[in-house]
Amino acid sequence: MKATTQLIKPVIFVIVLTGLLTLSSTELHGQENVDVPTYGSIGISPLLYKGLNYKEKEFDVNILPFIIDGTYAKYSWLGIRLMTHFYLQVRPEEKHRIGLTGFEMSLPVYYYQVESKSFLVHRLYVAPGAQFMFDANLSEFDLYFNLNYYIEPGYTIYLNEEVGFTAGIQLGQIRHNSPLSAATTKNFISFRLAFLRHF
Repeated sequence: MKATTQLIKPVIFVIVLTGLLTLSSTELHGQENVDVPTYGSIGISPLLYKGLNYKEKEFDVNILPFIIDGTYAKYSWLGIRLMTHFYLQVRPEEKHRIGLTGFEMSLPVYYYQVESKSFLVHRLYVAPGAQFMFDANLSEFDLYFNLNYYIEPGYTIYLNEEVGFTAGIQLGQIRHNSPLSAATTKNFISFRLAFLRHF
């Protein structure tokens, strides 16, 4: 119940911020809908994490970094992006094990779009998003979990009709919840790179 209640906060954050960004985006485009087809992409977004307290050869790697991204033709300036997180903890002196797992959702608002005859597509975006993460080694995930809020400016480029990539920088805050102590928060910055295949 606690996790469900806390999850409402990042959802509200994403919706409100997306609404504000959408207003500025539609004003920039004169509130006109660009006549582009509905599109979607699937791909991977490799992520490697190394905490400040990790030893020299210790790190976490997301082994299931699947990402799905898409927009609807009538509202081409607004997209939705979903991603999975499944981190393997690499510890040379210990047995490797699965650590944090969870999911991520963001709503990219596009401000600039260029399409050429060769299908080279450039899209500048700002995406508010949220992550829900819990430790797979703990059975009481309703008590131990992380909620991450962020804003991600970035750029998407399609090199041809099928292949493209997205690069962005996430600026946000991590909120760690535990029954053993008061909730703690800290700021974070991370670089995001995703390789996409259009469908």
